[in-house]
Amino acid sequence: MTEEYYAHSRLDGKPPSEWQPLEEHLINVAKIARSFAESFDAGIWAYLAGLWHYVGNIRNHAISLLYPMKLLHLLE
Repeated sequence: MTEEYYAHSRLDGKPPSEWQPLEEHLINVAKIARSFAESFDAGIWAYLAGLWHYVGNIRNHAISLLYPMKLLHLLE
């Protein structure tokens, strides 16, 4: 069973059904970063940085902004 992770979800007060999946968030950030960095030929590096920008949050679930769906009952 794989866990679903969400980005910035608990900060905006939306219900879990409206939370943004982490994968979607990372790809969106990567694309935006690439679009800014392409003007100085660093698009691929910016894209990679966008994909990796959340890696520190995954390391420690206790203080992370990422929540697996199976832990939602703890938020109620």
